Amino acid sequence: MDKISVIVPIYNVEKYLKDCIESIINQTYSNIEIILVNDGSTDSSLEICEEYLNKNDKIVIVNKKNGGLSDARNAGLEKATGKYIMFVDADDYIAPNSCEILYNAIKDTDYEFVTANFAFTNNEGIPWKKPMFSDKFQNTSLSIEEYKKSFYLVNSTVWNKIFKKEFIDKNKLKFEVGLLAEDAVFTTKAFIKSKRTYYVKDIVYYYRQRESKKGNASISLNCTIDYFKKVNEAYKIIYKNFKKYNEMNFYRYYYAKSTAYILYKFIDSTLLADKEKIKILKIMKWFFKLKIELDAPHTSKTIDIITDAINDEKYDEVLKYSKILAEAREYMTAEKRERMSRPDYAKYNKMKKEEK
Repeated sequence: MDKISVIVPIYNVEKYLKDCIESIINQTYSNIEIILVNDGSTDSSLEICEEYLNKNDKIVIVNKKNGGLSDARNAGLEKATGKYIMFVDADDYIAPNSCEILYNAIKDTDYEFVTANFAFTNNEGIPWKKPMFSDKFQNTSLSIEEYKKSFYLVNSTVWNKIFKKEFIDKNKLKFEVGLLAEDAVFTTKAFIKSKRTYYVKDIVYYYRQRESKKGNASISLNCTIDYFKKVNEAYKIIYKNFKKYNEMNFYRYYYAKSTAYILYKFIDSTLLADKEKIKILKIMKWFFKLKIELDAPHTSKTIDIITDAINDEKYDEVLKYSKILAEAREYMTAEKRERMSRPDYAKYNKMKKEEK
């Protein structure tokens, strides 16, 4: 039985940390090491880690100065001794058989990494009605060349996946420090290098969609201009990687997903003044112009209209559309807003029909 290193970056998550650690300790797969990376927490997170260290020999603590999520994950990778690597964010939790499911899949297929289904939850950890991917998607091999099938199931997150550590080390895969969307940079680079992966239909991960009192996802409300600048840099890296390795067919679909996601982040953000919003649109104009280069129709008429307005530099129109959508989305549940931001597979049929 091979060892799995489960890396948990931690920063001020005392409210959720015990649930997270308990879910990893109580796995049906026993040969794991749990690397708790305390990234300079100022609450009781470190004390909680030390409490578990004293009563469980699977626990390893890495205590470091605050450097951000990427830096914490990289520190965990340096400490890991397992043949396989998994990542769990400290405010989330995993299913009791997550390690077993993912280990069996990667062992049986001998792929470089394996991805699986996951579900969002509310603040209390209660799963939403539907998981991320519907039941119509069964266990299947995915290839970067078969982009019409793979682009949707190979999502950008690292926490619903298992990786061979040898593969990570060989390709010098690291998380980009100082950026956001670091998962996307890491995962897309892994897929480009591996060319294939395997999808498991089981729900292995529960992502806590932390919300404000009004029910709005806090990560959307708190998107500052710095957030968009850092995401913008990550998007540049991802684009350059796909172009460098001549995988633009896959990227065309990935781009459509990314555009919908980032635009709804922009629309939902409440911390931005109009001048800041226009500045963001100008900074990211290179990204929205890719619609023309890639000949990439989007997943909704709304996204098309907004993107065209950005490219035509009609920023007042963009702001007007955004405010109307933001007001409408305030009355939606967090689950419905998330579904809009991550369109389902059927929405991409238009792109398939327009393929030459």
